[in-house]
Amino acid sequence: HHNLGLVHEKTKNWSKAEESYNAALTINPTFYSSYLRLGRVLERTKRQVKAQQAFEEAARYCPQCFEPVQAVVQLLLKTNQDQRALTTIKDFLRQEHISVNERKLAEELQTLVALGNTAASTR
Repeated sequence: HHNLGLVHEKTKNWSKAEESYNAALTINPTFYSSYLRLGRVLERTKRQVKAQQAFEEAARYCPQCFEPVQAVVQLLLKTNQDQRALTTIKDFLRQEHISVNERKLAEELQTLVALGNTAASTR
């Protein structure tokens, strides 16, 4: 179902992509990648609150992965919640078991957010 969601997403069939990712999550409710992709579909269809929830679930099931954290931060920046975005990044960086690359990406985004650089929301 997840791979089918990717196909639907590529063809911009958002409703079918959403349906496929939800089906994938019914089968494997801890598969962070399906939450991440579902969040992207929800974001593209202007459902920011649900998108943020999906990204937060992705981060919950893959706490060492920066991509879902970055997605949450981008949504927060789009809604002028810069302080909450900064807190989200700091919480991620407090973890001990994240890769050097993920840590570097998070630190770069933290610097941009701390400087108030809204370009961070389009990275």
